[in-house]
Amino acid sequence: MADNLVVGHEFDGETGLKTGEDLEDMVALAELASATPLLDQVTLEDFDNGGTRGARVKAGSIGTAHLAPGAVTPAKLGSVIAFSVHNNDVDQDIAEGDLYQPLDFSTEDFDVGGCWASDKFTPDVEGIYLLHGRLLVVSVPVGGEVIAGIAKNGVVIKWGATYRNMDPGVEGFGSDVTVLMYANGTTDYFELCAWSSGASTSVVDGDTKRTWFIGHFVTPHTP
Repeated sequence: MADNLVVGHEFDGETGLKTGEDLEDMVALAELASATPLLDQVTLEDFDNGGTRGARVKAGSIGTAHLAPGAVTPAKLGSVIAFSVHNNDVDQDIAEGDLYQPLDFSTEDFDVGGCWASDKFTPDVEGIYLLHGRLLVVSVPVGGEVIAGIAKNGVVIKWGATYRNMDPGVEGFGSDVTVLMYANGTTDYFELCAWSSGASTSVVDGDTKRTWFIGHFVTPHTP
C-alpha cells in the first residue's frame, strides 16, 4: 500500500476534495451504510504539493477497519427474496404434441421470502428478478424435440436451447433457460415448463442435480 492515499485534489482552479473536513463527510456517509466507526480508525490530513491540494489518509494510520459483527442486516439490505427447488428424484412425463407443460417441483432447497408455492414463484415485492431453470430429458421419441421455457402468468416468455433426438440409441438431453424479468409484486407468477413435439411421451429426469429452478430478487426498479 502507498504511504498516502489521495482521495481528492485541486488543480488549475478545478476544485475537488480540498480539506480533511471534506473527506470526513465521505467517511461519515460510509459509516451510515456500514455502522462502523471508520473515522476512529484513520487519521486525516490536508496537503499542498506544488499546486495540487487535497485530503489524504495519513501514512500508517490505516488499521484493521472492518464491518462490525451484525453491521449488515436484512433490514439494511432491503428485500431479500430467493428460491431453489427440485423434484426430489421423481421423474415427470411430458405429454406428446406441440404444447408446453409446467414442471413439478416438490422440494425446496430454500425459499427466502416465502414466495414459492404450488410449483410457482410469486414474488411479493415489485421489481426485477433473475430466474434460471434446467431440465434433463432421459427419454425422447426419435425425431422429437424438448425445450425448457420460463412462463409468466401462464405464457412462455423465454425458451432455452432446442434438443432433438435423431438417434434411437441416445438418451439424455438437457436444456437451460434464463430470464431477467419484471414482476408487479402481487399477481405475477413464474413457472419452469417443458415443450415437447414428440409423437409419444417424453420423460424429464427428476435427479436433483439435473432438473431444477432457481431465482432471486435483483432490484426494485421498474421498467
